[in-house]
Amino acid sequence: MIENTRKGMKPILDTESCEVYLVGPVNLQNSLLTFMIREEAGIPCFCIDEFVPSRFESDRRSIVLLDGNGKSIEDLSADPRQFERLPPNCFVVAFNFRSSGRSELRKEIANRGIREIFFENASAESLLKGIREVCRGDSGSSGRQSSDEGRDGSGPLTPHEKKILYMAASGASDEDIGSAFSITNRAVRNRLARIFFKIGAPNRLQATFWTAENFT
Repeated sequence: MIENTRKGMKPILDTESCEVYLVGPVNLQNSLLTFMIREEAGIPCFCIDEFVPSRFESDRRSIVLLDGNGKSIEDLSADPRQFERLPPNCFVVAFNFRSSGRSELRKEIANRGIREIFFENASAESLLKGIREVCRGDSGSSGRQSSDEGRDGSGPLTPHEKKILYMAASGASDEDIGSAFSITNRAVRNRLARIFFKIGAPNRLQATFWTAENFT
């Protein structure tokens, strides 16, 4: 089922419209993670050992869960064109990578289409939550804004929107934000979608970069 958002924004898909391909060593850890995604998130998940873009062509939204196996995120930039060959409805979530202090590198990787990056100390629960969020779909358009003026001409972020954005960029969950503002998780997602659309951020990762550049 597809739920349409405002004109010009990407549709939000439910988890039944998604499938996950975990790309990495077919070992016990990844086999258990594949099982957890299937059982706890209810999303079809397959563990494969090779990154082949043509394999991910599907009518469903496909998520490539890329296992860094402890490598540095700098390795993601080794082949600048590898993610350009992916089908348009395929999105990459990187996990189990070592962090890097180079903020410009993280921005570069995000701009190449990496929807989320989970470093090697991330919990399985946070990874599962990130997969669910990508399955639902990130609203917004590509590109970045240098100010808080809305890309759609609707004006700058309101004080309320700035508070929500700051909480999201600081790592707060939808539940945390909903509790702080006494609104439902669905309302939080809708407001974040509008905020991301205004600032031109396709996902939370780039919204975090935007916040760091514009609110500090």
